[in-house]
Amino acid sequence: MNKIKFFIILSLSIICLINSAIGNIKSEDKNQIEINSYNEKPIPDFEWTPEWPNTSTIIHFNASKSYDPDGYINMYSWDFTNDGVADKTGMEVTWSWDYEGTYTIRLSICDDLLLCNGTTKEIRVLESTPVSDFTWFPEKPIINQIVTMDASNSFDNDGFIMIYYWDYDGDPDWDVVGGDEDRIVSYSWDTIGTYIITLKVVDNNSNYDIINKLITITDNNPPYIPHNPYPGDGAEELSTKVILSWDGGDPDGDIVTYDVYFGSMPPIQKVSNNQSETEYNPGELSNDLTYFWNIVAWDTKEAKSNSPSWYFTTSSEEDDIPPYVSIIDPTNGLYLFNKKMMNLTDKIFVIGPITIILEIFDNESGINYVEFLLKGYITNSTINTTIHGIPPVSYNFGTFSFERWKFTVTAYDTANNSAYDEIEIWKIL
Repeated sequence: MNKIKFFIILSLSIICLINSAIGNIKSEDKNQIEINSYNEKPIPDFEWTPEWPNTSTIIHFNASKSYDPDGYINMYSWDFTNDGVADKTGMEVTWSWDYEGTYTIRLSICDDLLLCNGTTKEIRVLESTPVSDFTWFPEKPIINQIVTMDASNSFDNDGFIMIYYWDYDGDPDWDVVGGDEDRIVSYSWDTIGTYIITLKVVDNNSNYDIINKLITITDNNPPYIPHNPYPGDGAEELSTKVILSWDGGDPDGDIVTYDVYFGSMPPIQKVSNNQSETEYNPGELSNDLTYFWNIVAWDTKEAKSNSPSWYFTTSSEEDDIPPYVSIIDPTNGLYLFNKKMMNLTDKIFVIGPITIILEIFDNESGINYVEFLLKGYITNSTINTTIHGIPPVSYNFGTFSFERWKFTVTAYDTANNSAYDEIEIWKIL
């Protein structure tokens, strides 16, 4: 019994000595000034977004407003289930609840001297309502054209959508009321104008959401103005074997044909009529000469769009020098989600997606197009991509696979000279 009392007295003495050491810090400088201090409790505080969450909403909690008056915070502990046990730690965390209700959140923090403090707040979680949304195609419809409206972007976080209500003319009556079979509907308008399309969705808990969008019906949209020409306007030192190309299309989805005007002296003449391709081969050109060209696009309703007038100048000498092509990265090594983890002697081993860095240029006639070819050794599958005009500086290889690939990049200049570089990649995921 005496030994127990001795150890109790000794323990209390040690605790008192520790408290005394923490509570009274003495500075023995030349003036023998004594400074007394004590450790203040940290002040906990937090907030969350969104302020009024629904069930299944991911809620972000942030305790950055917490502070320690005389030190710093080294621990954040969150209790979301009100059971006295920490559910998450960290200054910023996320949480969600599956059911409607009011919940108590407790944040506990400790400072650098392990003095702790806590606070609680209540959060109100509401039953989730559905979200209504829809798109339509074509985006710029004309009179009597079938427009398809798709409500697939609508959703319900804590259940499912049971009923879709559609209205196409802004009157009090719904034009379509139905289940999932009416998630996608079609309609046409026979008069030019702007109309309100209303979608209402109702979920399995009888909650609903409504959205209105405006759709404009026109007579007919002309084709897109031909754009993105190659060669670019004012290009110089081009090969005499250049192939013209451009972008086109039609906002109504109509079939578009093109007339090509080309020549070295205005007024230039029509050299191709009613072609569907968006490129034209003018044949062998002369050296050191300026050529002019433009495109006229026609839709099936005889509406047209004229491109600007473009020009380019050929080189004074024929280009017989191939482009420069080099794969800069990845190099031999192990890559984890696009980050090199270690060097390897003779293999490129990739886990996850990888960005292949390229250097491609041509100082003579310029790059015409670049081809990418990926071939899998095991499945014998291939992936082909072609990019015209300005050469890319990278290629994103994100195909999910478990095999060895050969990656080949080939660049062609406007004189049909070519060069390539290739690597092998062992890819997982």
